[in-house]
Amino acid sequence: MTPSHAVRDGRRYRYYVSRALIRANTTGSRVPAAQIEHLVIERLRLFLSRSSSVLDHATPSVPGLAALKRLSGRAATLAATWPEMSLSRQRSILCTLIVRVEFYDERVDIQLAPARLATLLSREPETPVADSPAEAECLTLSISARLRRVGSGGKLIVGEQSPFVRAKPDPAMLKLLVRAQDLKQKLLQGRWHSMTALARAEGLSDSYATRLLRLTYLAPSFVGTILDGSHPPELTAIKLMRGEPLPMDWQEQRVLLGYA
Repeated sequence: MTPSHAVRDGRRYRYYVSRALIRANTTGSRVPAAQIEHLVIERLRLFLSRSSSVLDHATPSVPGLAALKRLSGRAATLAATWPEMSLSRQRSILCTLIVRVEFYDERVDIQLAPARLATLLSREPETPVADSPAEAECLTLSISARLRRVGSGGKLIVGEQSPFVRAKPDPAMLKLLVRAQDLKQKLLQGRWHSMTALARAEGLSDSYATRLLRLTYLAPSFVGTILDGSHPPELTAIKLMRGEPLPMDWQEQRVLLGYA
């Protein structure tokens, strides 16, 4: 695969694209870059945070139990402090440990060079780590994940979650909820004699304004999942606005929106 990007509504979206798709109109995959990169990083952090993993794979090149425990502690510190690291140090660590990332239909495999692990952990935190060539023997970290089409793009659905992973709210759905509440408040103010008049004042069609207003009757528990990003992956802003009209009954909403 090769890096690529697209620009929509002034925003830049990065992807990894099968070279076959670029050379000709044939079968292949396009994976959202930010998602796959985040997934790889969090899996690596999980590996580093587990002392048993580090001890197992650093043992051949580190003599002495005390030294092994020290390196295990440093690995856990790397995992915990990753967000505070500079981008250059993060890249240095990734290039040192990761040989290759392979994307399959139902999983992602991360090939690590275990021989580089002890070398990396023996250095001081500020010491740059040189890029590492591929090693003869690799350790494979697998993640259950599949690419599913959501709206006009793709989304990675992850089966095994790292404790470091935090769901990210969908900005488009958050924007819809905020706009829906704003529309409701304006309607309740009584400044417009009809919904049609308010819709025109907001530059909306009657149909869109009605669908938007219905979102204010979304079950509170569903609103909560949208706010924290834990909603069903198939639920998108497009589905909220362009699918069947949102029913008032919460149980019917559960079935329609994929919570059942």
